[in-house]
Amino acid sequence: MPSINAGNPVKFENGGTILIGADDILSVREGTLSWQVRGLEPIPHMDRGVLIDVYAGNQRPCSISLDIKYTAGTTGMIGTGTPPGGFLSKILGALTGGLVNNRDSAGKLFTFSLTVRIPDGLGVATGDQYVWAKCYLPDGVSYSAGSGADFDTLSLTLESFSLSPTMTRF
Repeated sequence: MPSINAGNPVKFENGGTILIGADDILSVREGTLSWQVRGLEPIPHMDRGVLIDVYAGNQRPCSISLDIKYTAGTTGMIGTGTPPGGFLSKILGALTGGLVNNRDSAGKLFTFSLTVRIPDGLGVATGDQYVWAKCYLPDGVSYSAGSGADFDTLSLTLESFSLSPTMTRF
């Protein structure tokens, strides 16, 4: 019988990257990246208190969360440097008159793609790549002021219309 998960362990912190579209997210707070692939909703089939089987129910979105360090000019961290090309507008949608307008004219939420690349090791140019399509922020962005040696942070919890990420090698 083959062994499962027998390869070398990897760390995102060994040079991993996160992209929104084609733009790299900088200043990711160490140890905060996590995701959950929920798969299909389980629907148990019971008969007089006995579990008979489990059926596949509705699709559920993937969830991805991370914290980034708030930096001077965070609205311009990605893209052209000023809204609407900045970081917050990339993840929240178009900024109109200083207000977030995260829906299109048909009422659909603004979405974007998210890519996570985890290298095979420190300084290695190959690794695993996970791409989530149609990501959105169900609850916006949270800001936390740091104290002492901690930096201020923006906390992001994203959901994706994808049932699972597209997984490839880079």
